Order: sequence, then C-alpha cells, then structure tokens
Amino acid sequence: MFRPLVACCVAALAACSSDITADGKLRVALAIGIDGADGSAVASAASAMLHGGAAAVVVIDAHGLAVARRLRASAAPALRVVAVAEAQAPQADETLIVPADPAPVAVDLALLACHGVALPPKVALGLRVVDTANAAAGGVARLGPGDIGLAALARQHAEQLTTKPTTDVVFRVGLVAADGGDGWPLRAHAAARAAAARYPQLVIEGGVAAGGPVRVAAALRERLDANVRVLVVALADPQPLAELAARAAELRIPIVAIDPSLRAATAACVVGSDPAAVGRALGAAARAALPTDAAIALLRPQGAEAVETAFREALARNPQ
Repeated sequence: MFRPLVACCVAALAACSSDITADGKLRVALAIGIDGADGSAVASAASAMLHGGAAAVVVIDAHGLAVARRLRASAAPALRVVAVAEAQAPQADETLIVPADPAPVAVDLALLACHGVALPPKVALGLRVVDTANAAAGGVARLGPGDIGLAALARQHAEQLTTKPTTDVVFRVGLVAADGGDGWPLRAHAAARAAAARYPQLVIEGGVAAGGPVRVAAALRERLDANVRVLVVALADPQPLAELAARAAELRIPIVAIDPSLRAATAACVVGSDPAAVGRALGAAARAALPTDAAIALLRPQGAEAVETAFREALARNPQ
C-alpha cells in the first residue's frame, strides 16, 4: 500500500522510539522506522524488539509481513503478527488486514463513466480481517462507505455493467500505471486489465509508464490526446496527474484513480481504502489477539502516518 519495504533497517537505538507506559494497557513498546533494504539489519530489529519485551509485531505495510515472518523464524517465534497484507493465507498466530482490491472497482466505474454516469469523487472500500480460524470462510468483512454506494450503483445501472452487451458499441479506455518501487501500481495494472477483459465493450489502451514524473506525465498526456473515453490511472506519485487535471477537464475525459491511500484528489474519482479505517482495524485486531498488558513492536514505513495514528488511537481505547 505505501512506500516500499524490502527489509528492516535499524541504524541504532535512535532509530526506534518508545512510549512504554506503566498503566497496564496494551501499548506500543517500540516503533521502528523502516526506510532501507539492508537485510542484515533484520537481526538488529529482532534484538531491539526482544529487548523491549514485545509480544507482537504490528506491520503497517503489505511488504512488511515478509519481514515480520523472517523475524519470527530467526529470533522470536513466539511473537504474534498483525499486518496489512494483500490476499494470502495467514500463518499461525497471524491476523491479516486485507483491504479490498480497488482495480476491478475502478474498471466498473470507468465503464459507468463511459455511459455518462456521474461518479462519486471518492470510493473508500472496506477490508477483511483474516486469521487461521476464519480463512476458509474468506475472513470477516468490514464494509466501507464506498461499498454501500457501489452496491447502489450496480443495482441502478445493471444494464451497463454487463458482460454480455446487446450492442456492438465499444469504448476506448486509457490505462496508465507508474511504479514507485513498492509494486502496487504494477499489480493494479494487471488486475485492471484482467477485470476489463470481462467486458467485450471495453478496449484498454496504454500500459506501464517507466521512468520519472516527466515520462509519466507524457504517458498521461498521450492517452488524453488519443481522446479515450475514460482514463484509469495507478500512480505511486499522483503529482503528474495533478498537472494534467485541467487538460482532462477541457477534453471532458473523466479520470478514475486507483490509489490505496485515496490521495489522488485531482481525479474525478479515486478508489482505495481509508487509511484511518485500516489503522482502526489493526488496533482492533491487536486488542483481540493480545492480553491488555502486552507490548507491541510497530514496524512503520514512511507515508503511513494516518494508519499509525488511527492504530494508536484504537489501542488507547483498550479497556483496562
């Protein structure tokens, strides 16, 4: 979801912050910043966690789950793990917070926009809480406000959201993805193409834009100049999109942005998950999995401040 996390980097004890309290509440004992790719630092992170008395690892990043599993395998097998993750099977003593995939939703919204349907400016999707006990059933769903609106749109426009159209009308939809190193735009690109393949009335044009912001802006401009009906984007950095918003409005080409953090404010519609809702789900999962006096080691990448704030607030509501 956020910036890349390949491994844990802990330069020194100064890289960790502590807010241990003596009131017996479930608490964050160590908050470890993750900003590098030095695999050898994983052992240092484990040492810091054990020194802090951590009973669980909470990860605010999909890629951080691999790091937490390495920590458990190498030095701390008793640690529980609560993590944001993409859909996958949880291991023992793991609770995964799995946000809904925004790419298929973005494609459905693009199809509606092709038919002239007005789109909501923001679609905050829900998530699933998955552990080994409920994995077979797909986890426990927590709907977001966007899910309710989407259900209403689907009922209202069922004739447009069909995989068996009765006419030969074909809509050209642009698709531009640009990675920032963590891979989610590339995964969104693949998922969007797969979702669009269900609709014979859609033709996808465009693809992955490699390079910096200038090349990304050029790829976006190329799709706009090609006069596609709708432009779907998945950009690690939404800034190039902001620079072309006026051009898209002039051409009357709606932009649907796939963005896990709902940051692309200049798009006509942005689809993703509310970071605060993800943080609250992390906190609730930690409270459910741990005793009230447990200490938590928090692995936090840059760019996840909203998730961390909501997570800490959820812990603060932990009953004595």
